[in-house]
Amino acid sequence: MTWILPGMGMLMYAALALVTFGSILAKTPFTLQYAREMVDYKLWENPVFIRVNVLMTGVWGRIFMINLILSYLTFASPQAVGGIASPLTYFFLLPGSSSLSGTPGI
Repeated sequence: MTWILPGMGMLMYAALALVTFGSILAKTPFTLQYAREMVDYKLWENPVFIRVNVLMTGVWGRIFMINLILSYLTFASPQAVGGIASPLTYFFLLPGSSSLSGTPGI
């Protein structure tokens, strides 16, 4: 049980990646609910609007997968690689955060 706290990053990013890619497979990208709060309801079924959300969700899924790998590297080698890999997880969250700044005009 001593691996749980150090392995929490891996568990968290694995769960986030699973939910993210699962939402794409279920044809309900997880960004859709947030994007709908920002646009007129008339656009909710627009194929371009939905496609943009699939792409944004895919970006998040890739970010979560990269961070899962970085978290594993931090867990597997905390001194050697972990000092670099751990801060990089925050760096990779920046592009995803900027993708949520708004949905392009449709």
